[in-house]
Amino acid sequence: MNVWGFRSGNRYLADRRDLNRSFPGKPRGSLGSRIAWHVFEKVIRNCDALLDLHTGSNERANLPQVRTDLGDQRAAALAAHFGVGIVLDGTGPTGSLRRAALDAGVPTIIYEAGGPNRFEREEIERGIVGVRNAMEQLGMVGEDPPAVDPQRIFRSSTWVRAEGGGIFLTDRALGETVETGELLGTVTDPVTNQRFEIRAPVAGILIGSAHPQVVLPGFALFHIARRERAPAEASETEE
Repeated sequence: MNVWGFRSGNRYLADRRDLNRSFPGKPRGSLGSRIAWHVFEKVIRNCDALLDLHTGSNERANLPQVRTDLGDQRAAALAAHFGVGIVLDGTGPTGSLRRAALDAGVPTIIYEAGGPNRFEREEIERGIVGVRNAMEQLGMVGEDPPAVDPQRIFRSSTWVRAEGGGIFLTDRALGETVETGELLGTVTDPVTNQRFEIRAPVAGILIGSAHPQVVLPGFALFHIARRERAPAEASETEE
């Protein structure tokens, strides 16, 4: 959909709008809004289900995970059959394709994995298996799906941002468990040598992380999923 973004390696359109914050769109709105409207009205509303495939953005990487609103039973079933162990519950940001499609009654999940502008074989292969698993659940293919990872469901998540600008360094890995107050990394101003320690504000698991790089204050460095619950417990609550 976003030809400009693909050719420039940038998620934004030519008018600096984010297409994934423009749904369901308007026929006479901005460029992003118009593209979103045409796609949404002519394609998405006619779908039986939607699988939205994503990577991290702006030199960040994501642990393989599925995101959806688990209050939607059809979307929850898709998430379970996709087969990725980490499932993050939520409606999604306003204007996102996921949220607009769910609001329109189309069961939707997002697969998030890896980082932008690179081909990561394991994340790609896991995504292909997940898509075929979902197709089997929807009755589109006949073969039995491979075994899936046990699910860990998280009901909320927290972004950890840089308090100061400088060189960001970390030795933490995606998928690691962290405790409240634990050191995640540092940001050092190369001019003043002022050093900022980045600590976990909550306990949870690292599902997203920025690559070591130069950052500005407010830059999102880590994404922590918290409030883990067992699938059986979550299912009982949802029913």
